[in-house]
Amino acid sequence: MRVNQKKTLRLVLYSGGQARTNHRLHQEVLRLALDRRKERPPALRNLQKHPLTLTYIPYMDEGAELYFLRAMRRYRSVGIQRFFTIDPAVPPHASEIELLLKSDVIYLAGGNTYTFLYHLRRSGLLKHLKRFAQEGGVLAGLSAGAILMTPSIALAGIPSYDVDENEVGLKGDSALQALALVPFEFSPHDTSSEIRKKELMQHAQAIDKPVFSVADGSGLVVEGESIRLIGSGKIYFRSGLYKL
Repeated sequence: MRVNQKKTLRLVLYSGGQARTNHRLHQEVLRLALDRRKERPPALRNLQKHPLTLTYIPYMDEGAELYFLRAMRRYRSVGIQRFFTIDPAVPPHASEIELLLKSDVIYLAGGNTYTFLYHLRRSGLLKHLKRFAQEGGVLAGLSAGAILMTPSIALAGIPSYDVDENEVGLKGDSALQALALVPFEFSPHDTSSEIRKKELMQHAQAIDKPVFSVADGSGLVVEGESIRLIGSGKIYFRSGLYKL
């Protein structure tokens, strides 16, 4: 499958799981970051010698420190050396925006997808994330963070037995619009549940877009115009279900 995108996209969408099962995806994040550095203009070639940097954005600041420390350990193991974090609910200072846009990787953490989108939109960070990705920066997201890369976060409410609580009161299609970097929707934590299959099929038919349902320990790598599955998953499209 291909993405209709003129500029190079470098996205990694994680479903979930532990560091060990996601190691192949971590390696893809590193590879994409190194590839991006090679494309920099001659005036910025000296940055090749600088440590690789990752900016971590939690879905909310409260209680995020532990997960930030875990992310640091995880990505240090593959070669990323410098780490920063930004509170998604606070409008960023000019210095933080500069830091964000100069990062090799931005990582969007998992959590409550509605809350995450609400904070990113209100703080103004959402537009900076879109700019970063459209300019070729490596954008990685886990679960909720991955859903945010798609046109809509509607799948945060599917399957019905495992939904994010919409405590911030986002209502209507426009309120659920996200980064829209890809022409598909993403459902993490794939299982063999018949209820899940039925509801995802109904949703795919309603939106007339592919829905990737990806198992934990697996994910999607979007590079330029291509989409590649690492691990296992399915595609729901119109009335069809396709195992990958």
